[in-house]
Amino acid sequence: MADRTSWLCKLEAIMGSNAGGNSARIEVRERARIWCAAILIGALPARAWSAGNDIVAPELTLDAATLPASSKGAGAAADPDLTNLSLEDLLNIEVTSVSKQKQRIGDAAAAVFVISQDDIHRSGMTTIPELLRLAPGLDVAQASAGQWAVGSRGMNAVHNDNLLVLMDGRTVYQTLFSGVYWDQVDYVLADLDRIEVVRGPGATLWGANAVNGVINIVTKSAKETQGLRVDSYGGTDGNIQSVRYGGNVDNHVFYRVYGKYRSMENFPVVGDATIFDGWDSARGGFRVDAELTGEDLLTVESDVYENRGSRPEHVLSLTPPFEQDVPMISDTEEQYILGRWTHTFSEESDVSVQAYYDRLNFEEVNNNDTQQTYDIELQHRFPLAGFNEIIWGAGYRMVTDNVVPLTTGINETIFDPERRDNSWINGFVQDDVTVFPKKLHVIAGTKVEEVPYTNLEIEPSGRVAFTPDDKNTIWAGVSRAIRSPARWEEDIHTVAEVSMPAGAPAPVAALLSGNRALNSEQMTSLEAGYRTEPVKGLSLDIAGFYNFYHGMISEVQTGAPAFVPAPSPHLQVPLQTSNQGDGVDYGFEISGQWKVRENWRLQASYSFDQTLIHAPDAISIADAQWNDTAPRHQAQVHSYYDITKDIEVNASCYFVDALGYTSPAIGDYIRVDSNVVWRPAKHVEFMAGFRNIFDNEHPEFLDVQRRTTVTQVPRSFFISMALTF
Repeated sequence: MADRTSWLCKLEAIMGSNAGGNSARIEVRERARIWCAAILIGALPARAWSAGNDIVAPELTLDAATLPASSKGAGAAADPDLTNLSLEDLLNIEVTSVSKQKQRIGDAAAAVFVISQDDIHRSGMTTIPELLRLAPGLDVAQASAGQWAVGSRGMNAVHNDNLLVLMDGRTVYQTLFSGVYWDQVDYVLADLDRIEVVRGPGATLWGANAVNGVINIVTKSAKETQGLRVDSYGGTDGNIQSVRYGGNVDNHVFYRVYGKYRSMENFPVVGDATIFDGWDSARGGFRVDAELTGEDLLTVESDVYENRGSRPEHVLSLTPPFEQDVPMISDTEEQYILGRWTHTFSEESDVSVQAYYDRLNFEEVNNNDTQQTYDIELQHRFPLAGFNEIIWGAGYRMVTDNVVPLTTGINETIFDPERRDNSWINGFVQDDVTVFPKKLHVIAGTKVEEVPYTNLEIEPSGRVAFTPDDKNTIWAGVSRAIRSPARWEEDIHTVAEVSMPAGAPAPVAALLSGNRALNSEQMTSLEAGYRTEPVKGLSLDIAGFYNFYHGMISEVQTGAPAFVPAPSPHLQVPLQTSNQGDGVDYGFEISGQWKVRENWRLQASYSFDQTLIHAPDAISIADAQWNDTAPRHQAQVHSYYDITKDIEVNASCYFVDALGYTSPAIGDYIRVDSNVVWRPAKHVEFMAGFRNIFDNEHPEFLDVQRRTTVTQVPRSFFISMALTF
């Protein structure tokens, strides 16, 4: 015990205290150091400690054949380095997000891209939303130090309401405001297996809100993460420390535990304003994978985390300046546990049952929201008549939501009722018909959901994939997807805006109320694509789309302004949510990979998007939220070069077109990142790099409905170290 206590002191010294933050952030840091140290020290068996307090590799009873391949020391992924894969191998990478079963990426009848562990590692990125920049066609913009807008095929927002995000089968899409709080989606990045990105609708299998895309974040099994790993990152943007230990009970039961802490610095802003948006996060968790029999696999995983820091919050007043952004403390805590059992009958047939419980508490300036989610899902796959592959399933989800207002007066936000229990019941079926073996597949299916607010929804799709040979695939699809209204659109009562229009006798306050008669937003999508390997070492992927939108939810004026004498004289304009928006969104994406040499791989993409949606009776801001929040043109190039087996150089260049705002302007920008990786020994890796090398700082996004201050993304420099044992 004395040895372990001594090692804990060393660990704390390495992690540091960074006493320059505020008291709330220091509190999270202190908790983080305790969590990480406790997880590490508690997980390591006694034989892992020597009398001199040096860490030695714990004894394992695994057969060598069961261990994941790793040829590059501390930084190597369990998967092989993609620079060593042929283009044919890259097209053979398996994905599950398109059809809820394993299939070659080259055969998928959808616009799908996989961010592999090798891509994750080489990018030098430190957050999951930043990693999504690597996917062609995705629009990723950082709105502040802890807020991102991530969108697919138009209409981006900090809380994007048309992109479904899952992590190991658990949805992280929040139903209160519709969208994802990206600072809450985190993990030890080395333990991610891949990130599957599907551009376009996935509602037939994944249900409501999988409108413009599905992002599926998949972590490695515990069997693939054996041993001890320590990561330390320090840069001008913040510092990150993590520790993970994986072990086994016997040859069939594997586990891992981890702890992670991050502290992110404030971002600069345009003009003379000062906004403190730095934040801290402490999290920990475990995963167990048990091979119960040769046909049965049980997975149990759990995470707990706390995020605390400042956010730029939009505060209203009936006196000048009427609207301004001020730093407010926000605090988020979440705990979840997930279990999944899979039984394999054969290579063509299996059944799985997954259930999870999630508790989230989110507190910011206006509200304290406590949300509990109970979810269970059944899925079964089997062949039929020799040329049909059927996959079907059913699920139930219940979300209890309790929102308590924390402010009074003009900034008070009320949800009526404060507590609401919502349930989703769904069933789906999809048939993959082989018309000509290994040549022509027709896929048809539908999902039927009983959703809150709008009741029964049907989301069908039909797709076809033609593969004349192993180097060419042509596919096309037509789908219907819906976004069900969020709770705020049904139950909210709040002042949304205060202004002083020219000629008005007093300030004008817009009072927004929810609407219990809303319908779901509807989208019908036409898609087509082509994948090819025209010459050895070069692959191309082209996808085009034309989407029709109907009933987009906007805000409309429902009555004449009324004079309100207190607490300060003003005019009050009544607004209400309504299904007013209709229009189209169309575009295309081109991506390719070129294996220049055995040790050098290039990756590039270009995307074009045009959104044209209009709501005739909505307030003027509505059209801007749909049409001006995503860039029309995007392009990127990535270079991955191995100088030797122990030294690699990676570089990326991004071009992002200007957004359509007239005030404030969010211009186009070019971002260049580069890093160097060095492995001086088998278990040690160093990385050093720059982000945004040629630009001191630039703005990327502004949520025009919730913000007035434009935050800038600065240039940053970092050094990281990874140790494995």
